[in-house]
Amino acid sequence: MRNLNRTVFGIMILLASLFLSACQPIQAPDPAASSQSQPIETITGNNNGSSQVVPKAVRDLEGTYVGSWTLFGIDEESKVVELASWTDTIKAENPQMDDEQAYVLTTSEMVFDGSDAPPVTFTGREGYYLMPDGSLGDYFVETFGQVTKSTELGDNVWISVTPASAEDLASYLLPNDSSGQHVLVKVVASEEGVEIHRITRVTTVTWTDQAGQDRSIQFVSIQGFHKRQSE
Repeated sequence: MRNLNRTVFGIMILLASLFLSACQPIQAPDPAASSQSQPIETITGNNNGSSQVVPKAVRDLEGTYVGSWTLFGIDEESKVVELASWTDTIKAENPQMDDEQAYVLTTSEMVFDGSDAPPVTFTGREGYYLMPDGSLGDYFVETFGQVTKSTELGDNVWISVTPASAEDLASYLLPNDSSGQHVLVKVVASEEGVEIHRITRVTTVTWTDQAGQDRSIQFVSIQGFHKRQSE
């Protein structure tokens, strides 16, 4: 495994999109049910001054989640290798909303395996965009100033597609003209009564080799899970 001491922050940036896995509830939100739920927190809208209820689907995100993860990359021979592994704890709290979003605030702590680097803590937001009628739209996560949206494909199955960043591509040790994209799939299930979010990110990279031939490779670049902790 590569030395992490000088690359921990870079890995954090690479993983900004990963934390959409942290907090989505096990059941798909029902906007009608959300509008009928009893609030635990209200705010005053900026436009009409009316009191709005934080949707139940957002309040249900509150909690603590622990996870274990492995990050993979490509070496000089285009073979898949492990780059890093870590555990994390995410706390989601303080549900709130504004005119465009309903969300929780998150605090994440990452501890890297095989490294003497101290734990890394950072904050973010997760929740839903609000539709004009007040119902819930796309799910989003904001980390390090980056926003990633995910789409629900079926009951408790979510997907996001993001371009591979320059930092990603540099870590893959490929030519400078390489490009790629990530497809992240999350499935939420219940195992022995515990909510668990299983995550796999598949990366596809294309480049031109020294002989001028177009090449591509597809591999699992992140795999892991988050479990909701009991109160």
